[in-house]
Amino acid sequence: METVEFTYGPKTLHLYMSGDANFRIQALNTDQEQPDILDRITKNTVDGTVSLCQVTQILAESGELCRRYLGHSKERIPSAEELQMLLSPMQILSLRASCMKAIRDGYSSDSKEEKNGDIDLGLAELEKKTTL
Repeated sequence: METVEFTYGPKTLHLYMSGDANFRIQALNTDQEQPDILDRITKNTVDGTVSLCQVTQILAESGELCRRYLGHSKERIPSAEELQMLLSPMQILSLRASCMKAIRDGYSSDSKEEKNGDIDLGLAELEKKTTL
């Protein structure tokens, strides 16, 4: 598990896109005018910033819970409202990039094993059968 770190002031958030975080982010999609949450968090508007802070809270909770499960010490998870109040405009831009990277990494199929050159033989056999 690799998290994307976002630091503001003395705090560091560990953003992680887990399966649970994915479904919780999708549950935020109640607005029919702008149904795609990724489109909403990239908007430079008040609503875009609110959505970004909500997504950040979910990703930070996911990252923190995974860290605790792995034995790391407990850290406080900021609320979306706290992020809205404390972050500067430049920090919001940086946060947006960090959230997008965490989401992209969560959907990425590249694992450390694949990057190291290890091959999943079962998957290779399945792919061979489906291409025939």
